[in-house]
Amino acid sequence: NSKTPYAPEFIGGLAIGLFVLMCHGLFPQISTLSAILGAVMPLVPGLAMTNAIREIIMGDVLSGLVRAITALLVVSSLVAGVWIAFELVRFV
Repeated sequence: NSKTPYAPEFIGGLAIGLFVLMCHGLFPQISTLSAILGAVMPLVPGLAMTNAIREIIMGDVLSGLVRAITALLVVSSLVAGVWIAFELVRFV
């Protein structure tokens, strides 16, 4: 277990971004947007967000908000990883 809470998601997004951009360099016909979306989709916390909305509707507002913020932080760390990969490739 990591001491940094969202580091695995960030590293996953970074790895996906770098891998897709490397494949795009080798095979230019690959759509980077489609490839990144397809690779990141299994990591997106859709069920956690759905449960958060359900809890808010059921009246457990505090618990629902905490779950929603956690899911949004996971998505944000994934996006940050992919963004850093794009910036690294653009820089080099």
